[in-house]
Amino acid sequence: MPIAALTFAAALALPSAADTGAVALPEAQLFLRPLAQSSSRVLALRRVRAAADDAARRVDRWLGLVAEAQGGTSMTPAAVLAEVADGLAARRYKSLILGESHSVPEEKAFAKELLDLLLARGLKPASFIREQYTYDDASALTAAGVPVLDFRNQFQPEPEIDAALKKYRGLPATYSGHAHSCDRVKDYVQNVLLAGLPFGYGPGKKDMPTIEDSFEARGLKPAIVSMVEEEGMLSRIERMFLKDATAATPDLASLRQGLKEASDAFKARMAALPGPAKGIHFFRHPKQANLVLGITRDERRPLAIDSALEALSDPSVEAWLAGAPVESLESLRHSWGEADGSVRTGYTVILHKSDDRLEREIPVR
Repeated sequence: MPIAALTFAAALALPSAADTGAVALPEAQLFLRPLAQSSSRVLALRRVRAAADDAARRVDRWLGLVAEAQGGTSMTPAAVLAEVADGLAARRYKSLILGESHSVPEEKAFAKELLDLLLARGLKPASFIREQYTYDDASALTAAGVPVLDFRNQFQPEPEIDAALKKYRGLPATYSGHAHSCDRVKDYVQNVLLAGLPFGYGPGKKDMPTIEDSFEARGLKPAIVSMVEEEGMLSRIERMFLKDATAATPDLASLRQGLKEASDAFKARMAALPGPAKGIHFFRHPKQANLVLGITRDERRPLAIDSALEALSDPSVEAWLAGAPVESLESLRHSWGEADGSVRTGYTVILHKSDDRLEREIPVR
């Protein structure tokens, strides 16, 4: 549209000075004011879109292995059992590594089924080294004469694996937390989710050696079944979003907007992953044929973020802040008993400002 036409259109959109009693504006100002308002709206829209794109990129980066694995070949539990047992029998694999999330019944049950199958097929491990307090019921292995050993330090597995290999000739098997099992899971937990920082492991810090490293260095190619509780990883991602959301001490409106973008991006990405949402599902890693990942699915909604959003929408929160920024924000899952004896699950949302804090209880709906 020609400039003159734009100026004319702008003049038509405004009341005349005679109608309002206002001082008449020069034609140039009549032209610039609507364009400035339009430009401001466009910039605001671009900022919103950029923030939403940033949230989506962070979800994709933090999902990492969880999403990557589920892009691999889906395998039934029976197919995984056959793959491992047949591979060990044919000597395609010369060691066995099992990894778990800790305290997930489906993972322990599958590991037991696999070890029972190996015993039934005469593929008895020469030794079984476990991380303490993981694979508790080793009675079938003990009854079959398999030495059951405990890692003294699973963060440095090599010396103990060396000792077991020298003492017990034959097929070695291990059972540990998934981050100790193999490099791909370790790299994800350590370098993407940053869960190793309390132990001194992470980007620019120490790199944690894995059981896979030890076996590969000795020419003992492992069959690896590393099991990951999806909800535990998603909870970690939510905590990272909550931490990032308050890093710049935003005002309340900006904080709400940032968390809304995180929630929307999270839900969209999870909806794109394979279903159904419950139970353990196995996938051959698309870039590593000897690695099968077991993904135990349960809750896929970003409940911690959504609970924080609900708490931040309470008018009393705005009154409590009185214009001050939220310096930190926590959304902690817990359960509590009701008067009727029922148990409910929800989140305690804790907001911090200066030297004060505010808590809100948000039930899961």
